[in-house]
Amino acid sequence: MQREIDPLILQFADEHKTAHQMGEDGLFRYSFYSKEYASRHAALFTDGLLYHNNPESFNDPFDCKFHLRWPDPLIDNDDLKGFVSDINFMNELYKERGVELPSRSIESVLSDENIREALRNAIAGEYEQTRVCCFTSENDNPLFWSHYANSHKGYCVRFEVTNNPTSVLHNARKIVYSEDYPTITFPIMTKVVKALIPLFRKSEEWDYEGEYRSIFSPHWVNQLEHNGESLLLTNDNITDVYFGLKMTEEDKQDIVQLITNGPFNPRLWHVKTHPSQYKLDFETYKP
Repeated sequence: MQREIDPLILQFADEHKTAHQMGEDGLFRYSFYSKEYASRHAALFTDGLLYHNNPESFNDPFDCKFHLRWPDPLIDNDDLKGFVSDINFMNELYKERGVELPSRSIESVLSDENIREALRNAIAGEYEQTRVCCFTSENDNPLFWSHYANSHKGYCVRFEVTNNPTSVLHNARKIVYSEDYPTITFPIMTKVVKALIPLFRKSEEWDYEGEYRSIFSPHWVNQLEHNGESLLLTNDNITDVYFGLKMTEEDKQDIVQLITNGPFNPRLWHVKTHPSQYKLDFETYKP
């Protein structure tokens, strides 16, 4: 008998489609370049490791943040049932560890600020351990080159998007831009897909970025191979590397050498300005 898929999972998958489902054949990631972080660049081009940031380092202070809505025992019947479901789930976990929690009424648990704070911190702690890598579908956006590639002193990488489910890029999902602040309702522990929503939602002010995201956490099960900070690009391919308009020749050669030592064979490009339009063009770069 086929197991029915949770409607929440289907809704999430529909709202946050993969790059492949959106018809993308490639995604782009911009980066600054610094010799101080040579190991980070080598990890990508030579070792095939795609670094995922901690959200705390992002430039949007609302990124991956959430509002936890507590049920009102008088009116939020479904949320209250969800809260009870989570409490029972927690009790079972503690029992398995040989710990018997004291019996308390739901009302007293809901009104206990210590419990509320502990639960909020536990959820926030999960987000703090989550790693995120951001992509876009554009390689010629002047704002991206200015903001994320150190004013054209950095570079941009194109990753191929395939239908291989073990590919990092295959699993990158679309951000939804909304003025509705991410609100998490109970149950959470028995409906963990809810916790993914803040990771894939941003304010409408960021809509111009057209962002996709790859995420993982070191302690999740059934996920792609990683080293704690980066996912392995075993089943992915870097097809193109674009050098910024102001990137020095020395820095370009550094990247070329890293690529030469690695598993990828991308096309190389140099950014230039269009002579009569506010537009960026690309010309083949020959080392």
